[in-house]
Amino acid sequence: MANTFKKIIKKHKKKKLQAERNRKAKARERAEEEYADDYERRLSRHKRSVVKKTVITVVAIAAAVTAVGFYIEKRSYHTVQIRRGIKRVFFIPVSQLCCTLRCFRQNGYPAADQ
Repeated sequence: MANTFKKIIKKHKKKKLQAERNRKAKARERAEEEYADDYERRLSRHKRSVVKKTVITVVAIAAAVTAVGFYIEKRSYHTVQIRRGIKRVFFIPVSQLCCTLRCFRQNGYPAADQ
C-alpha cells in the first residue's frame, strides 16, 4: 500500500511539473510574439528618428552655408559696378565757376556741363 501511495504521489508530481513546463512554454511563445511585434515597432520608430535627424542636419547645414554665402556676398565688391566718373553736387559761386570747371577737367573728372 505504501508503494501505491508513493506511485500516486510521484505521478501527481510529474503531472504538476509537466503542467508547469507547458505554462512556461506558452508564456515563452507569447513573449516571443510580443517581442517580435515590439521589435518591429521599435525598429520603425528608430528608422523614422534617424531619417528625421538626417533631414534636420541637412537643412541646418544648408541654412548655415546659405547664410555664410549671403554674408560673404554682401561683404565682397566684385558684384558692384564702379563708375569712372562720380557725380557730385557742388554749390559754387558763379565767379569761381570757370576756374572750378578747368580744375575738374585737368583732374580727370567729367565736365559739369556735359
